[in-house]
Amino acid sequence: SKIPIGFIIKNKTMELRIQRRYKGYITSISPVFQFNCSFSIAKKFSDSDEVTLTQFQDNRWHAQRNDFSGICNLRNGIVCMRPSIYSFDAFIRVVYSVFMLKVKGILLHSSCIVLNKKAYVFIGPSGSGKTTVAGNAKGSLVLNDEICAIFKDSNKKRVYVRGTPFWGEMGTGPVINNSYPLQGL
Repeated sequence: SKIPIGFIIKNKTMELRIQRRYKGYITSISPVFQFNCSFSIAKKFSDSDEVTLTQFQDNRWHAQRNDFSGICNLRNGIVCMRPSIYSFDAFIRVVYSVFMLKVKGILLHSSCIVLNKKAYVFIGPSGSGKTTVAGNAKGSLVLNDEICAIFKDSNKKRVYVRGTPFWGEMGTGPVINNSYPLQGL
């Protein structure tokens, strides 16, 4: 499921870093959601490396970690973070995790490959060989070695897999904006 999210970024250095890192995932499709981003080098947003996510009764939610803090509703939000591509990446992972739930999907810590136009997903803890399996699957297309999006189609009949821009040890891979039916876990 494609979920276009817009980011208003007034920091030119961060804008260039983001464009470089997410090249291929940047689109002209109107966003369903938009964040106004600011950056602070000196601010520490919490004492924890763990993400805390709080949902309020009015459908707003707040995400916070030591390097970012953002609050939003289902249309727009604001976030302040350290001027680091890693902080931005971590925040986007949280945002997409929340939005995938809205479309009955999840982001799954996994590698995924496509063979004969069908997706195979390999799950396991860090260090269990997900990247190795993906890298050694000759003749297949690697969608990702770190986080894959898994969701049901709009008719709720099939489960599909899509790659994400969140790569692990492989660094980056091809930008594949297609979905493939899940064949196996």
